[in-house]
Amino acid sequence: MPVVLGEEIKRTYEAIRAGDLTWAVFGYGGHRQLAVDHVGVDSDYDAFCGRLATDDAAARVVSTSFEVKVRFAYRRFEAEENGSERAKYALFVWSPAYTEFREKSMLSYDKTVLQAVVQDWDAEVFASQRDDLAHAKVVAQLGN
Repeated sequence: MPVVLGEEIKRTYEAIRAGDLTWAVFGYGGHRQLAVDHVGVDSDYDAFCGRLATDDAAARVVSTSFEVKVRFAYRRFEAEENGSERAKYALFVWSPAYTEFREKSMLSYDKTVLQAVVQDWDAEVFASQRDDLAHAKVVAQLGN
């Protein structure tokens, strides 16, 4: 069954691009229904990561469901470039290290569907453990 995008994903994406929101985390609101999970206007990167990345041990105990483990996110970063502020964007794909191969193929398809709406970013961040989300690593990918 193909993934379905919730209507609020496009509105949320546009709000981030306009600067009304700083970030959004997308998760599954139902079977194969990708929806907005959380949004934020703050610049607290650690809080954002806490919403995106599930705790591996807890996720394994609570559920083995693909739709509980996998998340996507879109985040605006402010960067200084040639003496002026400029917005840069990152698309995040969270897939814990214990995600099975079959689930990773579903993830790839779902990401492609999401990219039909979330079209513009400066870096794509694939993360399977918290270290992959380190602020310095992401900023380096953005070219700041």
